[in-house]
Amino acid sequence: MSSNFIDLTSELEASYSINIWRKEINPFVRFGFLKDSKFEKLFDDLPSDSERSGTIQESNPDVQTEQSPKKDDTNIDEEEEFSIRSNNQSYHVEFFNLILQKIKNQPDVFDVCFNDTEKNTFRTFKELSPDCQELYVRLFQRKHTWIKEEKIKYDNINNPNCLKLLTNEGFLQNETSLKKLDEIINLLSLAEARSLIADFKMGKNNLSKSEIKETLQKNCKKQKTLFGSMEDIVIKKAKKMLGKCVLIEQSHSAIFSRMLTLFQMFISLFASDNNNILYHLLQVKIKQIIYTKYEVCDNSYLKSIFQSRESFTYYTEAVNLSDEFNILVESNSFEDAFVLYAKAFKKLKDSNIHCREDLPGHLKRYTAYYIFLRICRSSVTVLEKLKKYKEAVELIDFVLASPLIHAKHRGELWERKIIDCEKHLKNLELAHLSVEEAIKEPMVRGYWLYVFKQRLSRMEKKSKKKKGTDDNMFELENYKKVPIELLKATALLDTSSAHRAVFMSPSSSGGNIMSNVENLVLETYKAKGFVGLHHEGSTLMTLYVLLFWDIIFMNVDGVFLSEYQNAPLDMFTDDFYVKRKDDLDERLHFVYTATKQEIAEKLTKSWNENYQSNVACCNWSIFPSVQEAIDLTLCLKPKVLGGICEVYAKDLRSRMSGFPDLILWNLQTKSCKIIEVKGPGDKLSSKQIVWLDILQFLGADVSVCHVTGIGSKRKFVATQEV
Repeated sequence: MSSNFIDLTSELEASYSINIWRKEINPFVRFGFLKDSKFEKLFDDLPSDSERSGTIQESNPDVQTEQSPKKDDTNIDEEEEFSIRSNNQSYHVEFFNLILQKIKNQPDVFDVCFNDTEKNTFRTFKELSPDCQELYVRLFQRKHTWIKEEKIKYDNINNPNCLKLLTNEGFLQNETSLKKLDEIINLLSLAEARSLIADFKMGKNNLSKSEIKETLQKNCKKQKTLFGSMEDIVIKKAKKMLGKCVLIEQSHSAIFSRMLTLFQMFISLFASDNNNILYHLLQVKIKQIIYTKYEVCDNSYLKSIFQSRESFTYYTEAVNLSDEFNILVESNSFEDAFVLYAKAFKKLKDSNIHCREDLPGHLKRYTAYYIFLRICRSSVTVLEKLKKYKEAVELIDFVLASPLIHAKHRGELWERKIIDCEKHLKNLELAHLSVEEAIKEPMVRGYWLYVFKQRLSRMEKKSKKKKGTDDNMFELENYKKVPIELLKATALLDTSSAHRAVFMSPSSSGGNIMSNVENLVLETYKAKGFVGLHHEGSTLMTLYVLLFWDIIFMNVDGVFLSEYQNAPLDMFTDDFYVKRKDDLDERLHFVYTATKQEIAEKLTKSWNENYQSNVACCNWSIFPSVQEAIDLTLCLKPKVLGGICEVYAKDLRSRMSGFPDLILWNLQTKSCKIIEVKGPGDKLSSKQIVWLDILQFLGADVSVCHVTGIGSKRKFVATQEV
């Protein structure tokens, strides 16, 4: 392993043999799954049940299923001694210095990304006393605004002395740099601000902070004195009341921010802010977060991304702009977000920022061009919120022209364009043309094809357009009727809305309990001898990860650039299957043809070797032990398990949602049911319709269960065609 800083870094009918199934028009082809030759058909035949006779006992399997390693329930609070002080340093300073040192240990990258002045800042920081380092890191993690010294309180740190030293070294600014009246008023308490305005007799003593600022600024502009501007006099008086205060020096903090940005580029964080990375490393150290083992690539890939300091500067600028843009969108500040979008769009036109065709597809995401393009993609919503629909359509066309946009987002963008053209711009011809273009686009697949074909069918019925001879590709496929189940229960709350429906459900321990629709169905089937889980697609995705663990984390060039990844960098791209085609095809053949014993052994090995590892799409809390996972595979038909794994192996990102709510199995009858539950007023989404069709094609026992409240006034239609 390299030592670079990133190193911290009912089964298908018997007449359907597998070869016939592969040659038919199946969901993989139907939804654009095999549009490319790289997704070629895999296997010629499937062994009969007699050839697959190996079985295992449910309750006492031949496979040695060791007891799962006990989860480390260590709480951060129980690690108080370490978290506060470890080698005379808090974890903040320990990992801050660790990150800095690891970056410096890679001179090829360090020399490109940081100039001499910035290196000198790092050097000066390392020469600071431990207390000064800790105080700076603590302040760096706080919001970078002015702070009154009296509010800076950390145990075991000589705050006044350290603040003075940090100011002298240029890491902090003191109150002498505080010159804006509104900033000073913000730092004063309300009582102090009222006292200030009373001293100058400029207003009433019951004003709010905002009113005080407005009054002071208004009067300072009007009044003149013999001793200078009135504003200067007010500021002098206010600063005397304020006392000492400090502010993080922006030029220095920007250098450390770029350091953390560089370090955490490939790390699987739950948040991207600088504060989180230090705490994340602490969690890893005390084993609250565990990463599986894999071989980390050398730093040549990072060097290929940042070939110059300018490229790294553009990247950090893009990251900062993206973070700020996301905050504004989340707070519904669309006017301000529009300003940032304009900046990002302008950057994309800069000749110095371009798409890096020399990089592998999964690494292009770590370039300034991609991040600015991502901001523009997200800005479609901003333009629509501002009712700039014509500009939104133009932006969609611009973004769709880039091959970097993933198939999932391409479908979303096409849909937004169609809706904007049809509903807002009233350009029905362009909307109709856009639907046809979306269907023809090779990158549009999965449920999006169903959505667009369904929309085109509605458009043609509405316009009474006659189909031409070249319209076969636009035909909406016929989907099998999904079996419908009806369940009635006593409603405790109004059942006119699925989001508020609460029912009386029988409890396994006796009596009744309040329950939502999913738990109601689970309890109903539990009484029939079934074991069930309500985790939608997470259940099967976890089985997929366990069965394909070694392939997911196999050594592939350029996909593991940090020791803290929960997945290879290309896992959610088409390249994941392409780069591992032979291995994935072999494992898929194994899942289709293996005995139950062999499947159990594979699950047990992955479970025991990697239990509780932080891995994408693997939810350890679903199964209490590996035995429950094995029990489920005993009841799943090989064709169903293999088919679902094939879907995930080839198109995981587009298939992560829409899977039915419940999966239930009965060990005595070796049966398994997959159920989508619908409450009053709830309907199947397009994603769910596509998944239900795939599962039916694979031979799964799948159904839609409609739950209605006894006495509900809402009428229920007992047949539904999907």
